[in-house]
Amino acid sequence: MQDDPTWQDPQQAHELTDAGVTGQQIDFDLNCVRCGYNLRGISAIGRCPECGEPVETTLRPDLLHMADPDWLGKLRKGSNWLIAAIVMNLAMIPIGMVIGIATVASSIGQGGTLPMPALIFLSVLGLIITGVYAVAVWNLSEPETDVFEIRTSCKLMRWLIVPAMLIGIVTEFLNISGQTPLLYAAAGIDFLTSIMMLVGFLAGLWYLRHLADRIPEPSLAKQTMTVYWGYLVAMSIAILFGTGMTLFALASSNTANPASAAAFGAIGLIMCPVGLALLIFIIWWIVLMFRYRTRFTQAHEIAMGQQRTAYNSTPAI
Repeated sequence: MQDDPTWQDPQQAHELTDAGVTGQQIDFDLNCVRCGYNLRGISAIGRCPECGEPVETTLRPDLLHMADPDWLGKLRKGSNWLIAAIVMNLAMIPIGMVIGIATVASSIGQGGTLPMPALIFLSVLGLIITGVYAVAVWNLSEPETDVFEIRTSCKLMRWLIVPAMLIGIVTEFLNISGQTPLLYAAAGIDFLTSIMMLVGFLAGLWYLRHLADRIPEPSLAKQTMTVYWGYLVAMSIAILFGTGMTLFALASSNTANPASAAAFGAIGLIMCPVGLALLIFIIWWIVLMFRYRTRFTQAHEIAMGQQRTAYNSTPAI
């Protein structure tokens, strides 16, 4: 085990964590949690030369850079995949809107559904995005602690988002039959999966806020919660009105009249600002994920440095 440079003796790890008690110097790159100054060579019971923050604050055992490097590596990998998934999902919004509006408009009075090429196209894209989300969620939702709230949020991420996306793709094929009962069933299932994804993503944002507290970066934690509440409100409205539009389209499929067109116009006016707000919060989320990725990478590098230091200082047997 000691031949592995990433192996860390538990006693060495304990001494590093308790460096403020022993008074040893910091002999690895460690940025001050307040100003970012490199504390290498500074006494562990001293203060940061740049801002005066006690070095012991940076050595708190609950901070992210004191965690297991393997786990931090998963966070970094998961953040990369999540950025890719969100960007792909973002690109799906205008595509889905164009196809959806065209389909709804043509279905009034005709009972039409999604054309087969459009259905296959959306399903293939959905499968690809689901796969990317699966890799992202699986890496990000690996809990490091047994704290109930944290472990619960990780489980919600893992067992709601990906299954909901897979079910959502399957329900698209119910539209192939064009039979009204199956179309109503698909609308109901879509509503359920939308709720599942909403809860899963909210759990993910709550978990990211917890990680921001451990960086620590209060501004990142605050902005994460702003996105949390904005996404909750905007997506909830979008789910309710989107489901209502679908049901109304099904009910009006055999009765073309000016009232139906007016109703769709009114719903469209409501959905436009909601869609814009949702787009803003999703873009904001992407920006935050780039910041999280940077912090996860920095924490991983520091943790690896600590392990190398502990390994090199371990007496040969």
